[in-house]
Amino acid sequence: HHHYRETVYCGRTQLGFARICRIISDMLEEYPGQDYHLLRRNCCHFADDLLLRLGLQGIPAWVHRLSRLGANIDSAIRAAQAVKDAVTVGCIGGSE
Repeated sequence: HHHYRETVYCGRTQLGFARICRIISDMLEEYPGQDYHLLRRNCCHFADDLLLRLGLQGIPAWVHRLSRLGANIDSAIRAAQAVKDAVTVGCIGGSE
């Protein structure tokens, strides 16, 4: 069961129906399901992009906060692992 925090009014676009259809059609190509990533390319990213293309402000910062935090932590872990791997290779390679 999904619980929504609140409804956020995002404004009203001035674009016409045909332009909105074109934007959605373009986004269908740019957001294929296999590119979904829980932290870096999720429904919030799609909604933010859609709003911007409609000429509106993006989604509120608090909506992205948790995924941004998770993505930053994931990046830090990956960087630390890369350093560890480089040091390990250096130590193993230096003993010859």
